[in-house]
Formats: sequence, structure tokens, C-alpha cells
Amino acid sequence: MSVAVKDILRASRPPGPPGRADKYLPDIAQDLRRLLEKSQRGFHDPFAVWPEESLSELAAEFVEFGEDLHADAGLWCSLEGYHREFFGTPLPLAADTDPMPRCPFQAGLVVFGSLTPWRGEWYWSGEQRTYPNVPEHEEAHFRKEMLECHPRIAYRYCPAEAARAREANRKRHDEFVAHCGGDLVVYPDGLSLAAAEQKRLESLCRAADQEHVRRLMRERGLTQPRPPMGFPREFLDHDQGIGAFYNPEEGQEFMLGFYHVLSGLQKKGDGLSEIERDALRHFVTDGAISPAFVHRLVREHGAASLLDTFHLRDLPPERALAFLLRCHKGRFYRNRYPSLSLVQSGET
Repeated sequence: MSVAVKDILRASRPPGPPGRADKYLPDIAQDLRRLLEKSQRGFHDPFAVWPEESLSELAAEFVEFGEDLHADAGLWCSLEGYHREFFGTPLPLAADTDPMPRCPFQAGLVVFGSLTPWRGEWYWSGEQRTYPNVPEHEEAHFRKEMLECHPRIAYRYCPAEAARAREANRKRHDEFVAHCGGDLVVYPDGLSLAAAEQKRLESLCRAADQEHVRRLMRERGLTQPRPPMGFPREFLDHDQGIGAFYNPEEGQEFMLGFYHVLSGLQKKGDGLSEIERDALRHFVTDGAISPAFVHRLVREHGAASLLDTFHLRDLPPERALAFLLRCHKGRFYRNRYPSLSLVQSGET
């Protein structure tokens, strides 16, 4: 099996000297072939299973497809243009020769799955589950549950709701700034932060329409005029400083060990202790901390200590910082959706 996929890939390479990445492609194709074979064992529909004797050729094709997109060689773009011209769609991946194909979608059927946009079209992504004969009144329940429990998935397909959530998040940011005097507050420990957050949320509830607050308390089973807070014990016990930053796009972010981050940044890269370097390294590599939080501190203290920690001090600061953030926080540069949930009444 492994020899076959490598031979197929080597035989399809264009003439001429090999490129720098050519030596890695056969091993990638071999690993992909194993993954395809393993993945399709769990397929429920036998018609979706690729024939065993064709998996090697499929793996080789996928590897060359990825190479074409990565290198921007233009082969796939040309194929899409041809398909769009003759078939009206860029990706006719399969053609059904049955003149009367059986439609898999019937009235009353609900399909639960994910869609992926690709150049103006929507395609199924991952696994789909079907639920036949779902009562019509259940549709509203499904929509409500998705918006409240899985907002980042729902907002991907509901731009109007996503826009409302973003607007609500910006409003919360403005309220945070008005109450705290800025978008960044440093607390000595977790208990101080929790107490301050409790007072802030209670003040917001006091400023809101009291009838509305009482109704929400009844609906949510609240005993206090504020949302419940569930900070973990290690967060509450932390006593090395906590930075609370309100990002208008992402929401509130917390950084533990913030005293070490601040003291490290203030040294401008000179005489950093090991604990300060560790704190700065974690600040950049932590996937929960947004680039906006990093830029917020860099505007105030500069990036010299960050660049020195990552041995990039000889590079232009703006370019080096952009490189670091793209490397360690790349997901923030893709499409992002609010984590704020919208309940059925339209409030957040």
C-alpha cells in the first residue's frame, strides 16, 4: 500500500529538477492514504466509501491539490474557471449518470451539520446527521438552542444575529470603560477582580429598567440582580496580578501573572529575569489572549522586551511583532464570530 501511493506520486511529477519540497510529498501522501482509509471505516453510507484500490490515487491527487493551492500554481484556478464556464459551478466534484437520481432530502427532514463557504458556494463539511419527520414547531426550538448554546457556529450562517451580538459586545465595552475608567484594569489577585466584577455588574443592573431586570431574574432563576460568576479556585487564589482587558471585538480577557508582564515590558528588553521572560512568552503564545491585548500594551510600553524574549530584536519592531502574532495567534486573523449569546427575547 505505502509503496503504491509513493510510486503514483513520483510518476506524476513534472519533468525537470525537483523542488525543495518534493522530497516530503511522498511521505505526506502515504500518511494521508492511511488517514483516508481509517476515516471512511466509520461512514454510515456505503456509497460514500472510496474503493480500496483507488485510495492511493486519491491520496496522491489530494497532495498535489494542496501543493497547487500552497504554491499558487494556478492549475486548480484554471479548472474552476473551466467548470464555471461549462457547468455553471466552480466545483462539480462528482457527476451522477443516473437520469433520475433519488433526492436524499424529503419534506420534514432536518439535516444537522456544517457548511463551508468556498468562492461563493456552500458545501457540506464534516459529518451530517438527519432527523426525519421533525414537527414544524420544533424548528424554532432548534434555532433558539443553536443561538444560545452554540453562538459562534450559528453566527457563521446568521449575519444579522452576528451583527447584533457584535453591537451588544461594543456596548458592553463602552460600559466597562465608563465604569473602570479605561479598557484595561490591573487587579492584585483573583478575589479582588471577582469582587470588582460583581459590583460592576450590579451597577449595570441598577441602571437598567427594573421591570426588565426582575423578568430576567425570574426567567433565569437568579437570586441576585446580576449574572452568576464562576471563576475557578486557582483563578481566585492567584496573587501575582491579573490584567482585565475588554476587547470590543472579542469580549473580556484575563491575563494571570500580569505583574511580571508589566515589569518585563517596562525594562525595554534590558535585564529581564527568567520569570519575566516566561510571562512575556506566555502572553504572546497563549491562544486565549488576542492580538488586540498585545497591541494595547505595546502602545504603552513598546515591544522591545517581547522581541528580546523571542530573539527578534534585530528586526524592525513592527514587522517582528506582526510575525510573532501571526505565528502564535493566527486564528484571530481569520473570520471571527462573537462568543456572546443571544436569547430568544433579543437580549444578551
